[in-house]
Amino acid sequence: MASKLLKKRKQERKRKNKKNKIILVILSIIVISISIVFLINNLVNYLSTLEEKKIFSSIIVSDRYGFDLNGTALTFGMTRPGGSSSRSLTIENTYDRNVKTEIYIKGAIKKFILASDNKFFLEKGEIKNVSFTASIPSGIEYGNYTGWVTIKIKK
Repeated sequence: MASKLLKKRKQERKRKNKKNKIILVILSIIVISISIVFLINNLVNYLSTLEEKKIFSSIIVSDRYGFDLNGTALTFGMTRPGGSSSRSLTIENTYDRNVKTEIYIKGAIKKFILASDNKFFLEKGEIKNVSFTASIPSGIEYGNYTGWVTIKIKK
């Protein structure tokens, strides 16, 4: 009687082990598949990028107004809470093909800046002005808020 019980338990353990192995194989296949899709997506994105330009961006929230005409950065000067400031960039397609342009804003300044257009196509030789407006909400703390505006030109 005891040997039948031991045999039955042994068979149950074997079934559980087999079932666990099958689940592990399925989970491994899922993880590998997701990883491959992620890698391919990143590779395609990387290979389709013709040019990427990062532009430093800043705004000073203060009790007064002032402006900064920096030609190498996207600076919005000094603005009071409740105020706004605007700048623009000219983007030109110098490639011999039509391109897709994407604009991303990162850093602490992201919560203040809006671009007039952040995804668009440019035909060969086309020039486009993109406006950036920094709107400062009332009640925001005084300080220097910085970040980066990234412009990606893609195939």
